[in-house]
Amino acid sequence: MNQAVQPDETENSPGAKDGTKGSANREATEKPDQKPYEKPEKKEKCEPRENGLEDKTDTNAVTANTKIANTKIANTKKDNGLGSTIGRIASTPVDICDEITAADFRRDYFSPNKPVILRKLTSEWPARAKWSTGYLAEVAGDRIVPLYSSKPAKGHKHQHAADARMPLRDYLEQLEAGEQDLRMFFYNILENAPELVDDFSYPDLGLKFFKRLPVLFMGGRGAKVQMHFDIDYANLLLCHFGGRKRVLLVPPEQSQFMYRVPYSFSALYDVDFDNPDFSRFPALARLNAKTAELMHGDVLFIPSGYWHYIVYEDVGFSMTLRSMPTRPKQQMALARNILITRTVDGLMRRLIGQRWNERNERRALTSAVV
Repeated sequence: MNQAVQPDETENSPGAKDGTKGSANREATEKPDQKPYEKPEKKEKCEPRENGLEDKTDTNAVTANTKIANTKIANTKKDNGLGSTIGRIASTPVDICDEITAADFRRDYFSPNKPVILRKLTSEWPARAKWSTGYLAEVAGDRIVPLYSSKPAKGHKHQHAADARMPLRDYLEQLEAGEQDLRMFFYNILENAPELVDDFSYPDLGLKFFKRLPVLFMGGRGAKVQMHFDIDYANLLLCHFGGRKRVLLVPPEQSQFMYRVPYSFSALYDVDFDNPDFSRFPALARLNAKTAELMHGDVLFIPSGYWHYIVYEDVGFSMTLRSMPTRPKQQMALARNILITRTVDGLMRRLIGQRWNERNERRALTSAVV
């Protein structure tokens, strides 16, 4: 069973004006069906976080990461009674910027492939004040939306096949009632809800956006998005609305520790990134990840190739704006994923079904470098 992930939430795939300036006012954005958000404390532009390591990951840095991870395991491990060691992934918070120029963004974050939270990027968007689950129900509640389970596809089922379809209004009611498995995924606003297009703009960050794919993702309280990277290697602006969302990010240089499922774009489903079992998955102790907590109106820059695992702490939704990869190595990986990896997986699922999935899961267990 390969993992059910497409280009991302992101979770993975396939007009307007400049919206980079302005002052954030979180109280003014609240809707009756939203929980109130605390106004963030005033910060001077960017708030860098201490990593303890160089941002560029190399062999020496990975060795240092292992020491950091082992220290954290020693401090937090516990035995679950079955001989397993449960700990936490070593991580540091991403930088936070209130305001940033295009030149500074490209120099400090885009060029070094480094994630960052941009607090005020949406401050002039109508979406910041208007977008809530109630507003979506009012504008597009009658639209039929495909919904996806967090569980991996079995047998001959395509890994990107929808598990249910229903009117958006009905789905939103289920979320309020506690639904946490089914998620709206890669819902193209331009094609399916064009009324929302005037509520946002493409910011001036020195990125060339692929404007045919502004897409929505939505989940309920407690919903989780399996650890994955995007098939198209796009640079993502994850623009978040509604309740709090937590994101764990792992740079592509650490892919060898991720228990990636062959012919998939995700990690093994059995890996719990919230409470990792280091005795069963020892390579996870070598990770040095980044963490981000997003509130209404925040934007997270997810650089090309980054792995990301997402937890909805409350009902919420995000829109991703995509900038396609510009580096030759990333463009080659995109072509390989589309033309070879996805094609082979689809064909083998149709031909041999579950045996193909189980074969790939076994290989994922042995693929990680310990």
